[in-house]
Amino acid sequence: MAVLLMGAAMFTACDDNDNEQHEYIVPVTKGAFLVCSGNMSSNIDGSVSYLDYTSNQVANKQFQAQNGRSLGGTPNDALVYGSKMYIAVTGENTLEVVDAKTLKSLRQIKTNVTFGEGCLKPRHLTASGDKVYISFYGKSESSYDENWNATTKGNGYVVAIDTTTFTRQGIYEAGSFPEGISVADKKLYVCNSDYAACTKPSISIIDLTTGSGSLIKNDNIVNPQKIVLTAAGDMYVLDFGNYGDKKSGVYKISAKNNEVTRLMDANDMDCIGSNIFGYYTEFDASYKPVKTTYQVYNLLSQGTSTFYTDTNNEIIPACIGVDPVVGTVFIASNVKNADTGKTDYKANSKIFMFNVEYSQHGVFVSASKNANVWGATAGVGPCAFAFNVTTNVIIY
Repeated sequence: MAVLLMGAAMFTACDDNDNEQHEYIVPVTKGAFLVCSGNMSSNIDGSVSYLDYTSNQVANKQFQAQNGRSLGGTPNDALVYGSKMYIAVTGENTLEVVDAKTLKSLRQIKTNVTFGEGCLKPRHLTASGDKVYISFYGKSESSYDENWNATTKGNGYVVAIDTTTFTRQGIYEAGSFPEGISVADKKLYVCNSDYAACTKPSISIIDLTTGSGSLIKNDNIVNPQKIVLTAAGDMYVLDFGNYGDKKSGVYKISAKNNEVTRLMDANDMDCIGSNIFGYYTEFDASYKPVKTTYQVYNLLSQGTSTFYTDTNNEIIPACIGVDPVVGTVFIASNVKNADTGKTDYKANSKIFMFNVEYSQHGVFVSASKNANVWGATAGVGPCAFAFNVTTNVIIY
């Protein structure tokens, strides 16, 4: 199998003297973390499950096991960066910083105390250089009329923190209810979701050097959630739609002219190399799931391939994650209540794993079920994957 994202590997300088030893440093994934938000209405705290690649076993509530305390309510995202993992806990206004190997707590940060009173409800994370960036709902507010039409006001923020001292290095005003973020070429990209009100959704582009910013608005971008970038500056955005005539999907926003093109239906996405993986569930008139299609879009071929179709609702997908080293695909799934047949959001979830074959150029070829990790039990309310990536040194 081809190793994608070769930029993640590091190489030492070599010369032509065959008598000298050389080092080749390669990234290796030890396991997958699954952040689980719990269930706020049922007072079920969030947790972290861990899938160990060696044993193919899932251990649940690992943050609590290692630290003797709960994460609290509604953790939403996690990021492994260097030797640390950062966990955004929306309901507690905390950023948990832990050792990525042991999950031992290094620092619990009250975001509205440490970073500023507007830094409320941390949502998503990204990193670049010596900084980690966190999006916050901040001063974003929403209200509803008697017909459940939403109105929003106020904006959120993105904060940059130092990865050593955890102190605030910058704060940037975003739009309404910011979600997913990305950093490239000294620019910060922010998905301003507007909390699905569909009145002022946008993509913020903020110059990290000057602090100046601009907005991208388009009729097709109504509830943006995640964003990834190419070297050319093209943006690929997951948009949740308006739960009506605009379905959720993945869109390309061209760096040349901000032209927006829909690529595929998707309820969630994750990426590796030139491949964007996603899934989409179709429902009948009574909102019962009919079929879920698992697809991959390739940026090079500009084509979409279906690698799994579920018409039996074996999987009730909640989120997707792709191993950044070998490209294995993980789906976290809710489960049905045995008595009602409806999705049980208070029950433990399951993890499903696909082994993926890629071409020598990193293009998706095929995917197959991994029987060892097919329906493994995980925590309540799965919402985000992160991966325990380390490095091995090969001497030759």
